[in-house]
Amino acid sequence: MVVDHRIIVPANRRRIKHSKYLCIKLKVMITKYLSVFLLLLLSVITSAQNVTDATGKKQGHWVKNYPNGKIMYEGTFHDDKPVGIFKRFNEAGVLQSELTWSDKKDEAQAVFFHPDGQKAAEGTYVGKKKEGLWKFYSATNPCYLIGEETYYNDVRHGLARKFYPDSSLAEKVTWDFGKKTGEWLQYYPDGTICLRAEYFDGKLEGPFTYYYPSGKRQYEGMYKADLRTGDWMVLNEDGTLKQVLEYRNGKLNNPQLAEKETKFLDDLEKNKGKVEIPDINGNIIK
Repeated sequence: MVVDHRIIVPANRRRIKHSKYLCIKLKVMITKYLSVFLLLLLSVITSAQNVTDATGKKQGHWVKNYPNGKIMYEGTFHDDKPVGIFKRFNEAGVLQSELTWSDKKDEAQAVFFHPDGQKAAEGTYVGKKKEGLWKFYSATNPCYLIGEETYYNDVRHGLARKFYPDSSLAEKVTWDFGKKTGEWLQYYPDGTICLRAEYFDGKLEGPFTYYYPSGKRQYEGMYKADLRTGDWMVLNEDGTLKQVLEYRNGKLNNPQLAEKETKFLDDLEKNKGKVEIPDINGNIIK
């Protein structure tokens, strides 16, 4: 008698094995076609970016990259003019600014950011120039409004103010088409006047007074065309005269006798034009 030693595989096992084979094949096909589809989609998206029309005007979505591949800016153009949201990044890929352009006007609401993502400045552009009220915020204290300035055609024009962290007024001065004019006032945190002076045509002119926190005068003198002139009084807090500084054309006649007081006034003068806040390019406004 001949014995058949072949192993008979049940039909249901064969079906399971065949089904597994079909599933693997199907997955391979899906992966292959999905890859092709994504490549085609990427090609379509890429071809839809950075388009110029027959007249050379930018149209649609535009993206520009740094040499390292990071996005420099991205936004939408219509007939060479930006519309909607326009974002600009630094070379590390951190958002620097976000401008929302009007569809009907050449005007944008702008927000600029510090490297940590906190708001640095906000205001309005008209024709790519600052216009109206601009606000500037601290780089170290989130939401701390440190200054406000008014612009006309990208030039400071109108009242400018600086604030303490509790929002109380620290300084105010008026600009006239890029030049300081009129009264310049600084305040202590409790609201007491710290400094009072006058500007004319962008230069200090006339009486200058610096006060103790008590409100008593500490320094008093005159400016002429941005230079100290005549006798300057240095007073003790009780009102008594401490010293007299004699100036001629901005030069002290006896500098060796008043090194401390002169340095104090020099430092005030050196910083009188600085506003330690970033402009739209991240530079310090001076």
